[in-house]
Amino acid sequence: MGVSVRHKQSIFSMGVAVATAWVLCLGSVVHADAWQPVYPNGPDATDYNGIILQEIFAGVESYSGVRGYSTQQIDGMPNEYVCDESRVGNCDPKVSSLQAFVVLPPCSELIKASCIEGLEMGISNDLRPAKMVGLVKAPSQPARPEENLPMAGTASLWHSNEASETLNFAVNVVVTYDWVGGGFRAGRFEASVTPYSVKTGNYTAFTQTVRVLPNGRSQAGGAVDQSCVWQEDGKCGVREDFPQGVQARLTIRLDSQVGGWFKGRLNEPRFEVTRLDAKTNRVAVTGKSAVVPQIVAGVMKTKANAAVQDLFSKAKQPGYVGGYVNARADYPNTPEFISAFRDYASDKAQGVLSLWSFGSFSAGANPCLSDTSKLLGLVTTNASAYEGQSPQFVDGSLNYKVSGYHYLPDGSLNLGTYDLIMRKETARCLYGFSSAPISASVSVTSDSGTENVATTNFTEEGDWDHFSAYGFTFSNPKIQVKLAQKSEPTPTSSPEPTSSPIPMPSTNPIVKKVTITCVKGKTVKKVTAVSPKCPAGYRKK
Repeated sequence: MGVSVRHKQSIFSMGVAVATAWVLCLGSVVHADAWQPVYPNGPDATDYNGIILQEIFAGVESYSGVRGYSTQQIDGMPNEYVCDESRVGNCDPKVSSLQAFVVLPPCSELIKASCIEGLEMGISNDLRPAKMVGLVKAPSQPARPEENLPMAGTASLWHSNEASETLNFAVNVVVTYDWVGGGFRAGRFEASVTPYSVKTGNYTAFTQTVRVLPNGRSQAGGAVDQSCVWQEDGKCGVREDFPQGVQARLTIRLDSQVGGWFKGRLNEPRFEVTRLDAKTNRVAVTGKSAVVPQIVAGVMKTKANAAVQDLFSKAKQPGYVGGYVNARADYPNTPEFISAFRDYASDKAQGVLSLWSFGSFSAGANPCLSDTSKLLGLVTTNASAYEGQSPQFVDGSLNYKVSGYHYLPDGSLNLGTYDLIMRKETARCLYGFSSAPISASVSVTSDSGTENVATTNFTEEGDWDHFSAYGFTFSNPKIQVKLAQKSEPTPTSSPEPTSSPIPMPSTNPIVKKVTITCVKGKTVKKVTAVSPKCPAGYRKK
């Protein structure tokens, strides 16, 4: 479907975000209110069609646990089950598809793989280690080597003493494992670093539960407050905006089965990969947060245009009765929702959030881009929506599409950012290049086909090529990267010797010829030959 139906605020839905933001300015911390969504007539008004596009890493899938999904479909969706360590009943892999969500714990003497190695924070390139100070009290699971599942932990809490004030950050890295052929196999993952402040109140620790919906479908969920990065009994880590100007570096040890392409909400990213052993890679990602425009738009059903009516039809949204639906930034049909609601939103984002996150996403069919045995590249952008797969190689160009509204909440122009970091060997695979250096051009064109204003750049560092485009405008621009092979360097000829060469015997020696003079009466002839002779009737003079 591409979007999920937003249910009424309960233990299965997310509430309205209420937070306080940090703005860090090279030595002082300024507090400001963070954005929170506003819904006309409330988020569940059944007389409205609406969309909320906000990228917040929270919810049931940000906690450790195993879930089952039946092959039976009810209104286009499977039954969902919460599974313990037994594989019986609805959690038998012969009956249901199984998925495990593993929150990576910090590395230790006992945990040396599938773990968080460290977090560093700082301004510019002066990064200093943050201190891990605790773990969230939430569901965890011991390792199950017989099923290829590592230890599943909880989000970790860190302090960083920057700008003469302690900043609090929650680190959550979740790897999703799918049951394949008698065991679990690592697939996608999501990693986030999120500032928070502690708030006390009527909060409860997360517990997975299952309820039955009116249509008879069972749905797994839990008590999740969207304004909390984490929550325990009586406590909430209230979400804050990421400090401006601050860089973070997150280093994780990741199952080597998780390869291919990464996505991110980062500015000025840097990407390092080290192979630790046959089963583990060390992945270190550095960058500043991305300021991402958030979209909330709605219209009364009786006033909805044809595009909105089609997107909310029974064929495309079975089980939908009204209200706002949640859309992810990388859903294939999210750009359609953005376009359909453009006029109702006055072509303007409702708010912005500063986010620091990265994760994996799928690759295209091109074999040079689909190799998951290694990490091939990282794509980051601040666009409200982006393609949920690697750039596509079409007609000699690497193409990528993003989407959003033209304006920010204050009416200023929404300017996009895009970074692509790719292995050099991947580029050479695509183009059939040799090992000679390459050159590149980066262009951005609008949905009307005209050139979009942007600052573009291409750099090479080690085994990686870095392409970037900053300052382009929306609504649906296409970013193209085209590479060219530089000519091979011409070998330098050896300099002339300064001493005289030693004479070598000639294989074709020069034979000296002789000239003679021959006369016949008053007639004189000269004959030149190796052994000259005068013609008949002539005599040698």
